[in-house]
Amino acid sequence: MFVLWVQLAAKSERVLELENVLRELVQVSHSEANLRHYILHKHTEKPECFTLYEQYLHRSDWEQHCQRPEIAQRLQRFDALLRTPAQIGFYQVLAGE
Repeated sequence: MFVLWVQLAAKSERVLELENVLRELVQVSHSEANLRHYILHKHTEKPECFTLYEQYLHRSDWEQHCQRPEIAQRLQRFDALLRTPAQIGFYQVLAGE
């Protein structure tokens, strides 16, 4: 399994817009065959901070995910919405599956 933790911090005036884009990403991603989890989290004390947890069978599945037009279109909006660049961590599942 291939896992990503993506941390995002919205510009203060763009929090709702970023949340909507992230919710759209979750919706359009659920049809992907090798996607196991795509979960959006919002920080309880910092409403401008979000985390995406993504789990795919293989890294190549994530790469294909990013190339889908409906995904790429939304990812391009991040520059205008984010306070800082997204922080992405790549992980491998070792236990618990």
